Amino acid sequence: MHVYDYYSLEPGNQKLRPIQETPIDRLIFAGDYTKQPYFAAMDEQLIRYESSRTYIVVLRQMLG
Repeated sequence: MHVYDYYSLEPGNQKLRPIQETPIDRLIFAGDYTKQPYFAAMDEQLIRYESSRTYIVVLRQMLG
């Protein structure tokens, strides 16, 4: 395993994942490789979908 193998679910690898927010306006990272509270599992996809959907709706309202 490589020292920067942040795809692995081994303890300690969460700190290697990039956060989803970026300094670029209206650009966010998404995907299993980003730092988030849930791992890639089918039962968590609905939670991610709802969270992403809410974020997009709020962002669209803010931007008008």
